[in-house]
Amino acid sequence: MRPAPPLWIWPLGAGLAAGAAFLMQLWAAQTVQQEAEPSGRAAAYARQVLNAPRAQGDIRVLGMGSSLLMAATPPTDQTQAHLHWKRLSNPGLGVDFLGASLVEVEQHPPDILVIEKNLLLVDPQRQAMALLRRNVWLGLRKIAAIAIPSLIQTDPRGEVLQRQNEELTCEQIPKPANAFDFNKYLHLLNTSYSSLQVDSSLLAALQELSKRGVTIVILDIQRSMQIERMTAAAKQAWFAHLRQLLPAGARIAYRTSPSYDNGELYCDSSHLNDAGRRLFSTWWSQELTQIQKAMH
Repeated sequence: MRPAPPLWIWPLGAGLAAGAAFLMQLWAAQTVQQEAEPSGRAAAYARQVLNAPRAQGDIRVLGMGSSLLMAATPPTDQTQAHLHWKRLSNPGLGVDFLGASLVEVEQHPPDILVIEKNLLLVDPQRQAMALLRRNVWLGLRKIAAIAIPSLIQTDPRGEVLQRQNEELTCEQIPKPANAFDFNKYLHLLNTSYSSLQVDSSLLAALQELSKRGVTIVILDIQRSMQIERMTAAAKQAWFAHLRQLLPAGARIAYRTSPSYDNGELYCDSSHLNDAGRRLFSTWWSQELTQIQKAMH
């Protein structure tokens, strides 16, 4: 017969179990707070932008998109045509934490709402598992930070929000480490396009806003020609599906930016650098002016 464990084992075990339960509760609470903060901060920024006073004749243009939009456009701009440009961006595909900002847009709509097409995409590889992985990572990091406070770091999504009023630089954009990572990126894009999925809640919001007189612009900021060639078939099929769901009309327009063969204009074959941004800005300013004229 095996000897019974010493009596001191039981209170130690109970203490460890209680400590683990406390850490799990702390993890859950901090993770929920971490998930809520970016959404609330983005919505507050959207509210500030949409409620700002403007002179008679000014046209408010709000752009919502991914990091492609951040790289290609300035945070704020005013043209000679009285077009006031502001933007809201998140790092990846889908609406993500900009969903709360969309509520603000519905309550205080701009004159022109630009939706970069990445917001309408649904990434089938992301969804629940990606959320779980992020929460586990955040939880472990925060648990470790209890013992080592220096481990606490800024939430990457919070950093994106802090940069809403800043230019996005190439130093802030992670590049594929090798050909394998680049091919994984291409596979992600092709898979996302091939799914033919469109964010239904965002689509419904855009349809309703167009009925209320808001001009909706679906903007395709093209990546380098290398990537565009390797995703062309799946992307064209996805856009054909989107146009069936959201047909172009008096209040709904589609715009596709130039795709540059010069790799020197991109940080990573996807995000435009300073030189690429200048070329894009010239094209985009002309497009916005045409869109403004079509409104009258």
